[in-house]
Amino acid sequence: MRKIYVFIGAVIFSAAVLWAQTGLKSVDIGDAGVPAAKKTVSQPHYNFTPDNSRYEKLKPARMVRLLFTFDDGPSVEKYGSSRTPTEIVLDTLAAEKIKAVFFVLTDADTYRPFYNLFHRYQVDKANSPQGFNLLRREVREGHLLAVHWGGKYHAQTELQPTHLTRPAYDYDGDGNVDKVTEKGSALETELLECMNVIKQAYAAEGRDYAPEFMRPPVYKYLAGKLDARPTYKALGLKMILSDSTLGDGGYPGAGLPRNSMLRASAYNTVKNGETDVVITLHDSNIATARKLPGLITLLRNLFKAHGLVEGETFKFVDSADEAVEIMRNKKTFHTFPGVVVDN
Repeated sequence: MRKIYVFIGAVIFSAAVLWAQTGLKSVDIGDAGVPAAKKTVSQPHYNFTPDNSRYEKLKPARMVRLLFTFDDGPSVEKYGSSRTPTEIVLDTLAAEKIKAVFFVLTDADTYRPFYNLFHRYQVDKANSPQGFNLLRREVREGHLLAVHWGGKYHAQTELQPTHLTRPAYDYDGDGNVDKVTEKGSALETELLECMNVIKQAYAAEGRDYAPEFMRPPVYKYLAGKLDARPTYKALGLKMILSDSTLGDGGYPGAGLPRNSMLRASAYNTVKNGETDVVITLHDSNIATARKLPGLITLLRNLFKAHGLVEGETFKFVDSADEAVEIMRNKKTFHTFPGVVVDN
């Protein structure tokens, strides 16, 4: 009987997610990478209309810079769409002239899909031909690639620090164990693999770049007494967390009702004196990809409502060099409202 109740609950939950997802409205990006005006639909849910008389004015010490970052890609699944979530995200960013950072997964990612919670589902990532081509497109269009994870993990619910207790291994089949420290660990091997794939994507576009930033899945770099930060440092990687998030990771419909979380965390970060705001979304999430134009509008109108002027006192990051500068200098992350993590 319990299994029946669990099944009914899963069906109701999945139906709710599907209903919310199909109700999303977004700007259709034409083949030329610009919005197709005749297909544009209104997005009343995102219209956070500025009314300066109702909002406390923000007075940042410097230009507020909003940096979009995306985790868990590249996504090669289309979920019934004509484009993958990563492709939709890239089209939107091109139309808005915004540059972002993509934290890359290399090997197949495992999760429980929202439409069948009893099945573990694998989706290919950067090590697939289509995934690698998406990395190349991200480089070609002026975005920055960074490390999320690679290797023989089973799911991102396995925290990175737990792989410190597993031995390093030969991921590329050249007969040598891939590690940088004397002892080594599986985590070193996995991060090295991801770094190498990123280097290859840049090289394929005629550029020489070694990744210098990483983000652990779900921000977990500690697990009991295990601490992954020394490994990151040994690999020359700086850990980047987040200031503002939608909470849209985990499955393709996650984060649908959480626009208020994104808005509040972005606002609180600036109110607390931070002017470089790192925003975390997931380009593996079809719902996020479809609602991205509206989320950009939400953030734009939010800061206008608090007295800022786009291009004068706030902006969206528009170059990879600017993204690098922000992350190199970033020391404090407001990972969730009220929580500060020093790097």
